[in-house]
This record gives sequence, C-alpha cells and structure tokens, in this order.
Amino acid sequence: MTGQPRKFAESILRRLPGFGGYLQQERRRESDWQTREWMIQRLQQGAAGIQRYTLALVADARIDDLPLTDALRLELEQLIAELRSCVQGYSGLFDADKIDEDQLEDLLDNDATLLDEVDSLALEMHELGDSGSGPKQAIPGLRQRLQQLRDRLKQREDRMRNLVSGA
Repeated sequence: MTGQPRKFAESILRRLPGFGGYLQQERRRESDWQTREWMIQRLQQGAAGIQRYTLALVADARIDDLPLTDALRLELEQLIAELRSCVQGYSGLFDADKIDEDQLEDLLDNDATLLDEVDSLALEMHELGDSGSGPKQAIPGLRQRLQQLRDRLKQREDRMRNLVSGA
C-alpha cells in the first residue's frame, strides 16, 4: 500500500488505542534499515572506484601497488559486512515508552554524521583514479577513514545495546 491509500489507512489505525505508537516504532525500524542500506549502496559505489583504479594499475603494469588496493578493498568489504549485520530489531529498542526520546535523538544525530562520513568516503574512493595521487599516498588515508567508520559503527552498536539494557 503506497501513497494516499496508505495514509488514509494509517490515519484510521492511529485512532486505535496503542496502534499509533506501534506505527511510529515500525517507522523507526524501517528508517534504521534504510539508513544502513543507503550506506551499503554508497560504499559499494566506492568499491567500484577501487576496482577501476586497480584495473588501471594493472594496465600500467604497476603490480607492486596491487597489495595496497587489495587491502583497501578487503577492509571495505568488512565494513559493508558489518553494516549488514548491525544491531536491528532489538526487542524494545524502538519502543517509545522504553527509550528516552533525547537518547534516541542523539542516536539519530550520530547516524546523520555517519551518513555524511560514508558519503564523503564513498565519493573519495569512487574518484580514486582521478585524484592524481599514487596508491602509496592515497590509500593509507582511505584505510584510516574506513577504520574510523568501523569504530563509529561499533560505538553505534554499543549505544543501541546500552539503550536497551538501560531501559
């Protein structure tokens, strides 16, 4: 159900005792999943840039630089796997009566920052071959940023667990 029919049905269902809160909780779950899906898609676009860069290195017979791009690609794949397995759907995690709204807002603000960082990193990886920098100059910084994203995701997961255990 999309568009107007969905809105009409939801407006009726919101009048049922307790159902309005349920809809809001479900939207939070859906939004959380969509956020992670968007990050995965952006990082996969960055992976395509790494692949193009790797092929250019092969074409230029710069075989000694391939371990750098391979390490970057592997770390990116690990980050994508972590995003796919992030905490989701914890019992009570998105229940408005169990979580302080301010804590939830902090989590959402953190996610917004995470989205900006993912977007910036994906763009930089996508344009890796256009940077004019060699792999020894460009890749260590990208690997460091990937690690920072992994750390932020770990913090996010810990915060979500703390929200549930502290509720």
